[in-house]
Amino acid sequence: MVSSNVVRLRRVVDATNNSLALIARDNALAAVKQLPYFANFKRFATTKQLQLEPQSIPYCGVYLISEAAGPDGDPNAGPPKFTVEAKIGFSVWIMNNDPEETELQLDGAFRAIMNGLLCFPTVYNDEVAPVEGFPRYARSQHYGNAGLNNELPIAEMRLELTFKFREYYEFVAHDDLRLVHLETMYPSPDEAGSVQQITAVWDIPVAPVPVTAGPYSLGPLDIPTPGATIT
Repeated sequence: MVSSNVVRLRRVVDATNNSLALIARDNALAAVKQLPYFANFKRFATTKQLQLEPQSIPYCGVYLISEAAGPDGDPNAGPPKFTVEAKIGFSVWIMNNDPEETELQLDGAFRAIMNGLLCFPTVYNDEVAPVEGFPRYARSQHYGNAGLNNELPIAEMRLELTFKFREYYEFVAHDDLRLVHLETMYPSPDEAGSVQQITAVWDIPVAPVPVTAGPYSLGPLDIPTPGATIT
């Protein structure tokens, strides 16, 4: 017999073990939960792993859909730096027998999310994952359940909002200066043979530096990021 008990571990998301996109997603969820529109919602989630039950409606899911990045500046100059665009999805489910009222409520969910995230500095000013802007979004509304038999008067508003931010991966560059060779050619290369020149060589002892997967920095705020351990 398989036990139905589910052990839920404390969920910790931080810049040491998680991406800035996931942190931005959690910041968006925290902001949405504080909006008056969602005060009476029964359930919030960050993945679609568990099935949505009718008793959990009204429901709001905030998901990390995808993430894409390009170089921030020259990709071959300095440490890796990226301009990142993370697509965050919002899924709002409601239940209402009135079609017109349903449409208004779904539209209200869209407006509440957009106003709550774009008009207040919550996600812009986050110390770990500051969002620079929202370059695009896409919205759609869906009515009835997946089987299309409309047994329940449910409806869903889907919003995909793109978050733009920057992510830096700092590294330690081992560019050792081991030898300096100095040779004069005065007053010119053609006349150097008539004048005593100076040649000097400095051999600089350098202790070997071990290369490990040790601490590096993540993000423009220079967050220390040691190797993570998952237990």
